[in-house]
Amino acid sequence: SGTLIFTNWTTTLTASNVDIQGTVTLPSSYVDGAMSNRVHFVCTNFTLAASGQIYAKGKGYRGGTQASPAAHGPGKGVISGVHYGGGGGHGGRGGPGNTGAGGAAYDTTNAPLLPGSGGSGQPSPETADGAAGGGAVRIAASDSVAIDGTITADGIDTTWTSGGGSGGSIYITCKTFAGSGSGMLTARGGEGSKVGSYAGGGGGGRIAVVYNPAAQSLASKPGVRFDVSRRMGGYTTNDTDTVALIGTLYLPDESLFTT
Repeated sequence: SGTLIFTNWTTTLTASNVDIQGTVTLPSSYVDGAMSNRVHFVCTNFTLAASGQIYAKGKGYRGGTQASPAAHGPGKGVISGVHYGGGGGHGGRGGPGNTGAGGAAYDTTNAPLLPGSGGSGQPSPETADGAAGGGAVRIAASDSVAIDGTITADGIDTTWTSGGGSGGSIYITCKTFAGSGSGMLTARGGEGSKVGSYAGGGGGGRIAVVYNPAAQSLASKPGVRFDVSRRMGGYTTNDTDTVALIGTLYLPDESLFTT
């Protein structure tokens, strides 16, 4: 029921069986060129209990600040003036602000490994820090993965004149995938400011669950939910050319879908 914090990108917890009933998380967000972090398990069987969580919300690339409005990450949001920059991109493009572009999409759909990118900051006169992107979670199990708890790799929302962070990544490989309706994997973008401003929202992140289709066809259908949604900003609410875009969900076949 305690808390385990992963630090450094290359850190890996290796075990035969992993059973999480508490919280696994990461340190705070980081800038380009600095040491980064991710959650990484290598095991035979992995279980995340209903009481357990892997919390990587806002644990990816940092947003821009008041003093240094440029954000961080491959899909960082951009600000080209002094007002209302763009949101971070990852699985989907970030939403643009009034004077700044949204960050580009990056990473791979079927094996996403990278964290989410930050939204642009806001310099004077209406100062505000941009939001951080979601972190990276990697689970490599040779047999089963069961998710009854939550894995959260969302970008952070902003509150005033700055861009939202993009969703991070959740990449699971296993023989069979299981879990109940209480299980949920999310890599949502963070909301851009709507309070008196026109800043961009964060694009959705990337989730991939790669199981063995033949083995999965013999298993019970899991009830786990997935969410890689974008978030809106204040610049627009309807124009699909200017809002952030949803992220990606990859599964090797259609057997997990309900009809």
